[in-house]
This record gives sequence, C-alpha cells and structure tokens, in this order.
Amino acid sequence: MATPKAREQERTGTEGDAANGTADRPFNGAATVALPQLPAAPVPGSAAWWAAIRALTHYDPAYPYDPTHEYDDEYTTDPDYGVDGVTYLTTEPHKEALASFKYTVDALRGPCAWREFTVHLSDAVRQALPPDHEFRNKGHLIPDVAVLSEVFMPGEPLPRACRLEVDPPPLLVLEVLSESTWQSDLGPKLDTYAAMGIAEYWLYDPEGHAPPAYADGVSFWGWRLDDTGSYVRIPRQPGKGEWAVYHSEVLAADIRMLPAAARDMDVGMPDETESRHWLQWWDPDQGLWRDREVDAERRHQAEAERKTQEARLDERVAGMHSLLETELSGALLAQIEANWHRAGQGRTASEVAAVLLGQADWRSLLFPDQPNSRGNE
Repeated sequence: MATPKAREQERTGTEGDAANGTADRPFNGAATVALPQLPAAPVPGSAAWWAAIRALTHYDPAYPYDPTHEYDDEYTTDPDYGVDGVTYLTTEPHKEALASFKYTVDALRGPCAWREFTVHLSDAVRQALPPDHEFRNKGHLIPDVAVLSEVFMPGEPLPRACRLEVDPPPLLVLEVLSESTWQSDLGPKLDTYAAMGIAEYWLYDPEGHAPPAYADGVSFWGWRLDDTGSYVRIPRQPGKGEWAVYHSEVLAADIRMLPAAARDMDVGMPDETESRHWLQWWDPDQGLWRDREVDAERRHQAEAERKTQEARLDERVAGMHSLLETELSGALLAQIEANWHRAGQGRTASEVAAVLLGQADWRSLLFPDQPNSRGNE
C-alpha cells in the first residue's frame, strides 16, 4: 500500500462483535514504530486494491473496508479498524490535540476520558439510523476521545469498550478532523452520536477540512443535544477575547483550543512547535487559562520558589547559630531552628541581634501557633 507520510505512529485496537458485522479483535495499547518504505498502492477501490486487501494477513471478510483509507499488514489509516499488531497512523497535530483534551478532562472530572474507546451500538440505536447508514451496518464507533460517566481510580483496569444494550453512552466525545475522516465526522458520526444520546459532540479541525457552513470561521466547536434529541451548535462565549471560548456543561468549565502560535502573546509561554494545539480551561480560582504546559510551568516555578525559600531559610538559620551560639544553649538553638523549619521561614538578622544585645527575649524568635513554641530556658 502507499507509503505513509508520518513516521511516528500510535498503535490502537478495538473489540469487535461478530453480531454487528465485525470479528472479535483484542484491544492494544499505544506504541511507536518506524515503518519501512512500501511500494505504490493500486487505485483505491479497484480490483487490484481489493485483491491486496484480501491478501492481508489480518483480512476479515466481515469488515467493511473503506477505499478512502490505507490498509497494510502493519498499519492503517482507518480509525475504526482495530487488529492486534496493526498500527493506526495519526498526525502530530491530531495526537497533540487528543492528549491535551484528555489532560483537560482528567483535570476537571478525574480519570474518565479514554482514547480509541469502542462503543457498540444497541439494536435501538441501529434501528434509528437509515438502512444504508454506515454505522448501522458497522455496528460500532471508536471516538478519538470518549468521556465516560464513571471515574476510574489509578491502577484500576481500564475499560476497552461499552455496549449500549447494557452500558450508558459516553457523556461527551471529541473527534479531530483529518483528510480521510472529516466527511464521516460531520455526517454519519453526527447522526449516530445524536441517536446514542451523547450530550456533547466536540470537533477540532486543525487543517481546515470542514466546509464553512460547519466551521463558521473557527477550528474548534461543539454541538449539544437539545430536548428533541437533535444537536444544536454550542454558542461562543461573548467578550472572551480573540480565541473562540465555549462553555461545556459536561465539563462544567469554559474551554478553548489555543494554537501554538498564540501561546506567547496569550499565556506568556512561547511555543516554537507550530503543529501543537492545546485545549485549555478557565480556572476561576487561579484566574488563568490552564493546560498541561501551563501546569508544568507553574509546578516548575513553584519548585524554584521552594528551593529559593529553603536556601534563604538555611542562611538565616546559619546566621542565628553564629550570633547566638555563645548566648543560648545548644538545646535552645535547636528548638529555634526546628520552629523556623516548621514555619518555613526565619527571623531577620535584626531580630536575632536584638536577642544578642539583650533587647528581646529569645522566645521572640519563635513563630506563634507552632508546636513546641513555648519551650524552656
């Protein structure tokens, strides 16, 4: 098949359902591989193309292969095709957007957002779709990101799929549009997610594939299910700046997708990697837009400040010992030092000098409301 453009890939998989027209397949975790150069592919949909499909080692006669995608023994561009050992190719903007979306969901709701999560349709959902509908025949979808109603604890086994006959649908799904998926994302998937009762459907279009009638001049937008079971456009929040901001009821937060080129001017963090895109949420308590990189930078700043404070405290402790070592016993000096470490701060040199000169009692060096702050001479 055709040589892939991307050289970093992500391996994913699905669980199939023979009753829904797909064979059982195990789910795979993520991995990165380097693919070899491959010969040119035959014309998609031609007899030669189908002959190559049937020659695949993992060929499944029940699977509805799509000529708009590539299939090889080692990789595919079909996001709904999951086979052990077959790599699903994604672009860097695609992967960055999914990673930032999952980080945001985890920060706001806890661990409940899963990538490449298989949703098997119920008979009721399939019957609600037209007879020739793509997903009525396929019987399942694999959203780029699915937000579940249940929060999972760290270390708890992750679910691989849900079946709408017995499980609730995801609360929210995200799809990143690509050259090979945008028509499905804006058409059959839109109908199917609405029939499934998914409250919010978000789309990100980093390469501008969506027609203007859908995108409306932005690269990130969402739909919300109304009382009639139809999707309506989630309105842009007024007065929120240049970048489109929306309120997600599922996430209970204002969110926006910020391109890398805007990070320096908007959050003060230059990002030279133009392909990166970050989903951010507004934190009213901290008064800032947060994302994975913003949080990492704030942790770095907090750690640097902690080390500076520790160094300053060490200097004051050393100065206190130097000035008072002949005036107070070692036990009292140790008590003052322990008190300062508990408080995370030390008294100034002038305050220590006042004790040295007999102008203040040594207890004045202790910080109040600390354990063992009264002591004995």
